[in-house]
This record gives sequence, structure tokens and C-alpha cells, in this order.
Amino acid sequence: MKQDALTYKANILMVLQSDFPPDIRLEKEIDALTQNGYQVYLLCNNKKNLPRFETINGNFHIIRLPRFRLGRKNLQSLFGVPLSFNPIWLFYIAKACRLHKIDFIHVHDLPLALGAIFVGKLFRLPAVFDMHENYPAALEVWGRKGFLPGLFRNPAFARKLEKMSLKLCEKIIVVIEEHKEMLTSIGINPQKIHIVGNTVQTDKYIQLKIDAEIVEKYQENFVLTYVGNFSPERELEVAIQGVKILAPQIPNLKMILVGDGGIREELEKLIENLGISKFVEFTGWVDFEKTPSYIAAANICIIPQPSNDLIDNGVPHKLFQYMALGKPVIVSDAKAMARIVRETKCGEIFRSHSPDDFARAVLTIKNASKEYGKNGKQAVIKKYNWSLSARELTNLYDNFKIK
Repeated sequence: MKQDALTYKANILMVLQSDFPPDIRLEKEIDALTQNGYQVYLLCNNKKNLPRFETINGNFHIIRLPRFRLGRKNLQSLFGVPLSFNPIWLFYIAKACRLHKIDFIHVHDLPLALGAIFVGKLFRLPAVFDMHENYPAALEVWGRKGFLPGLFRNPAFARKLEKMSLKLCEKIIVVIEEHKEMLTSIGINPQKIHIVGNTVQTDKYIQLKIDAEIVEKYQENFVLTYVGNFSPERELEVAIQGVKILAPQIPNLKMILVGDGGIREELEKLIENLGISKFVEFTGWVDFEKTPSYIAAANICIIPQPSNDLIDNGVPHKLFQYMALGKPVIVSDAKAMARIVRETKCGEIFRSHSPDDFARAVLTIKNASKEYGKNGKQAVIKKYNWSLSARELTNLYDNFKIK
């Protein structure tokens, strides 16, 4: 590793298809790298028209794409579309490599991966492909919606791009063991693959202030809490239908849905049709700093997202957030989540798509004397915490050899 006048180990260019901030995973990775002697440059989109350049704490620099306009017409969605073949992105990746004497390229997710790796080859720079999720599987779950339907949202085409990117990059990052196993099964060298989990920064998250008014508001209820986005693939309707089954048995039941999303109106109509409006509450979007208060108010926290190729090979941040705050969890039988819950004994697992089995899981926890929450918290302290995940990330770079 090189040492410059400011003793930085190396310069890393991260490439992100979306705007920044926010991005929980990225923020944690940047903290880990900058605190361990690396200088990080982040090239990202700019749909929100934020300042082109920012420097934070001296060794983290944000480079945003310029705004593309024609008169009053906003052309950002056209020129800034995150595709490996987009010459705008290729130009700015190459420009950043040249201006900032980049040593490594670290590209997040599939859409820009092949382009970033290609630029890395031109500059003889090693590339790290950070796979936040199984992207081709995500396209299957999401459907062909969005700005570019057809080829660029075709899962089969995405798999071909992914396979090329996996073979050409020097290192691969995944968030869970199951994804590594899947990649190994299709012929990817396991020595290239590193697991950097979506674990929780315990020193920061559990120190966030708990709003006593929120906790007190629900103290007479038996509370099920969900935190996150409302989208079809999360199958919140299964949990809502489970509430219909549970309501006669738990008269003080309250499900709190913390967040928002495109299907909120559909969920509200379902709740009304089921006649359970008094048992379900929507908070709307809340600041991230407020989420621990709603988790603290819960008796059980839930992740109803069903088993499929997307969630089987990933795990959401919220699972470890729930566990860190000592709450029992209910998850579907999605492969990775179910393994963690069984391993740590922090909750119960229900059959995907089954409101009846969801209700069974709730009653099992309610009537049990097991220390689900304590088990989960201990598992986070000992294993599923960002301190250990960050070490895997920094070791990856520390062990690289710059040509």
C-alpha cells in the first residue's frame, strides 16, 4: 500500500447508481474505510440537484454527476441513467480515476458494475464488485417497471451481465453466506468472495435516544412492529391477514407499520375490508433516528417478506436492528433469515404466504417463556455486529497488492 503526505493507505473510488445520502450500508462502509486510513471518493447520481462536490472529515469526498437540462426540461433521468454502457457514467468514472489518482474501484450493485470494471481495466486498477443483493432475482420480483423496460430490466440479460462482471472483477462482496454459496455453485472462485454483512453498528444504533412518549403510547397494547418500505415483494398483506386471525385472541393487539411506500393505499383498503382498522396503525415515514423508539415499543418485530431467490440470498438491515434492541422476531422461511433465527434462537419462523402460520408464530412467542430477545441481542454482541463486518472489509483492502 502506498503512503502519501497525509498517510492515506490508498484512494478508493466508489461508484453508486443512486443519489447519496442516504444509504445505510454505504455510510457504514465509508466510515470503516476512512477510519482505517483510506481516502474514499464517491461518484453518485444527482437527481436531487445537490452540490456537485463535498468533502466530509477530510478523507471522504462526494462527486455527483452534473445536472442535465435542456431549457426547463430536466434530462437527468435520460443522461444519468445508471447503465454500464452509458458514456456519461464511463466518462466521469474515468475522469475521477485520473484526477484523484485512484488505486481501487469499488462499484455498488449490478447496473454500473461492468462499466466500472471496464474503466478499471483501462487504468490497470483492481475492481471490487459490491453485491448488495441478487440483482437479477430482484428484477424478477420487481417486474419490468421503471424508466427502461425490456432488455435492461430483463433478468436473463442481467444474469449475463452479472456473470461477466463476476469473472472480470478482482474481488466480490456479498452480504450473507447463502449468496456466496450460490455464486460458488455457478463456478465463481470462492477465494474472490468476501462476506460483509448488513449488520448493525451497535455502538451507534443502541445509543440512539428512545422517545418515551412513543413507548408509553403503546404500553397497554401487544405490539407487532414492522419497519421499512411498503412494496409488493414484502407481503405485508400476509401479516395484516394474520392480524385478522389474531384479533379475537389478543384484544389489545396493535400492528404498527413504520414507513411508507407505493402500496400503502392497497394495504389501507385491505385493512378496512377486513374490519381491523383499530388493530393497525400507519406512522408514515419517520427519521431513521426515530425507528428505535418504535422497535422499543414492540413485543415482537416482523419481517414477512417471503422466500424467493432475492431474499433467500440476502438479509435486511432491520433483522439485526430488531435483534440489537432485544426484540423477538418473526420471519418467513426465507433461507438466510430463517437460518439466522434458528441459529440464534431469537424468534419464530412461519411458512411464506401463510397468514395462519404467521398467527401461529405470534402466539408461540406470546405464550412462550423463551428468552428470544435476549438471545438475539447476545448474537449481535458476539457475532452479527458491524465491528466484525467492517474488519472483513478493511482486511480485503489491506491484503490487496497494488500493481
